Amino acid sequence: MNLIEEKTTMMFNYIFILEAKNDVVFLKDFILENYKNYGILKAKAEDEFWLKNNDKIINIRSTKSDESKSGGWNNFENLVKTANFHKMLSPITKVIVVFDADEDKIQNINHKKNEITKWIDNKFEFDTFFIPFNDNKSIDLEQLLELCFSKKEFVECYNNLKKCVLEKDNLQISKNKGMIVTYRENYTNNNQGYSLDYWKINAGTNTALKTLKNFLDQYLN
Repeated sequence: MNLIEEKTTMMFNYIFILEAKNDVVFLKDFILENYKNYGILKAKAEDEFWLKNNDKIINIRSTKSDESKSGGWNNFENLVKTANFHKMLSPITKVIVVFDADEDKIQNINHKKNEITKWIDNKFEFDTFFIPFNDNKSIDLEQLLELCFSKKEFVECYNNLKKCVLEKDNLQISKNKGMIVTYRENYTNNNQGYSLDYWKINAGTNTALKTLKNFLDQYLN
């Protein structure tokens, strides 16, 4: 998609905050595929993108900041304290926090909601969505990405690899992150995004994406 000319003065309608680079790239590609009126205004490094349609400008970024070179959900506390982040805010800006649900961990949705609310401390308006399904059966982005594989046979192949390694050396291989990384590194496009040849990221044909799409509709339509 062609870049749209950047305005001199930037006022973001929405700032989407995600945990890491891969999450940012997924949401960027998801929006471009499902909201055709949006285009890329600016790409900043690998973990920040500005998108624009006729009346909205949005920022999609990770929790990484100049003061902290790492991401992760708990770095959100550091990000919202930085002067550079507050420069991005305006009276029209709403912050949308999109983190993994991690309902298999102690730091789950309820824990994260409490921490996010505490860190924001009524300084700006915000909303939250917890990937993949915004409920207490959710785990993380990788859970959703597996449901976006176009090449479904890859899952069986990867499970056979796990079985072989386990039988030979009794090594445990992570199915979730390991499988997603392997698939993404082999079935991607030139900018490490989510090529439609290998990823089903259109919510009109992939029902696993409906919950995320319905949430975003209230902001992006």
